[in-house]
Amino acid sequence: MIVVTVKMNARPAKRQELLQTIRELTEVKCKEKGFIGSHLYMDAENKNVFTLIEEWKTRADVDSYTRSDYFSVLRGAMKLLTESSEIEFSMGGKPYENTYC
Repeated sequence: MIVVTVKMNARPAKRQELLQTIRELTEVKCKEKGFIGSHLYMDAENKNVFTLIEEWKTRADVDSYTRSDYFSVLRGAMKLLTESSEIEFSMGGKPYENTYC
């Protein structure tokens, strides 16, 4: 499994536009080969800071996605709608333990 972590600090005036873009792209990603799922987190202290965590089955699936027009849209949104952003790719393992309360 490959984990993609996208950290974004939205421009306050562009926060809703960034969230809408992420929602629309998530709908598209659900149809992409190898996409497992994603979680979007908002920072507890700053409502403009978000972390998007995506899970993909293989590196080839991620590579295909990063060459897609949809990924270009995400990169463009990150440039226009955020004050700062970064993307990290890492090898993930199987979840060791999940706890939900």
